[in-house]
Amino acid sequence: MVDNGIAITTGSGATSITASGAGDTITVAAGALANNTALTLAGSAAEVVTGLVGDIAAGTLTGALSVTTGDNTVDNGIAITTGSAATSITRAAPATRSRSRRARWPTTTALTLAGSRRRS
Repeated sequence: MVDNGIAITTGSGATSITASGAGDTITVAAGALANNTALTLAGSAAEVVTGLVGDIAAGTLTGALSVTTGDNTVDNGIAITTGSAATSITRAAPATRSRSRRARWPTTTALTLAGSRRRS
């Protein structure tokens, strides 16, 4: 059975989600997750995370991962450890922006990836 309607909203504390179902998609609203707090994802289901300002630990996730970050104004740092499937990370624009402060929020930010390349 495929259940593509699973939606979870985190609180501010560390959260773990294990979902096994290769045809399932889990949507996680993580806007309340505190800075430097882990959202741990595991299993074979696809995960869609929105509003992330905390961190993701998904080293054992075998399903696809799609992340849209929030505006982390505390330290501007979000750590994401990915699993073995396809991963997409999108940086969300700040919620508010005034013309006088426009130069303080760049339109592009570097994404640094590190790790070993898998060979078949």
